[in-house]
Order: sequence, then C-alpha cells, then structure tokens
Amino acid sequence: MLAFTEPVEAQITAQALLSSLSHPILAEGHLVSLTASIGISLYPEDASDPQELIQHADAAMYTVKATARTASAGMRKIPTRPSNA
Repeated sequence: MLAFTEPVEAQITAQALLSSLSHPILAEGHLVSLTASIGISLYPEDASDPQELIQHADAAMYTVKATARTASAGMRKIPTRPSNA
C-alpha cells in the first residue's frame, strides 16, 4: 500500500503506472502489450483498517475490469447505517 495525503495523488500515481505499462515491450522477439486495472481505496475515507482498505480497492479494481481494459478507479465506502451528522 502507498500513502497519500490527497486523493488526487493516488489517481495521478495510478495514471502514471498505467501510462508506463501502456508501451509495448520486446520480449524474446515478440512484441508484448500489457493492460492493467488499478483499484484505489483511501484511509480513513473508505475504510478504517488495512483489510477493509484492501477489500475496497479490490472491489474498485473489479469494477474497472468490468468496464475497461486499462484504467483506475476509486471505491467509496457505502454506509451501513445512517450517520448522525
């Protein structure tokens, strides 16, 4: 896991990783192209413990996989009870 102070930092880093992976490489005489899907979950906005953060990032990644070949997405925690704000 990486630590960011702003959500946009996570998105910028994800986009940079995707950009780096988007360039085909030559491997043993074969041109190889890669795709990636990145799920983003942020503490404390999305979860309060590491396991829950990973679960939310995993869910976000599978959302990306269902909609695009190469992308990133964030997952926001869905409240289980109304907040008293």
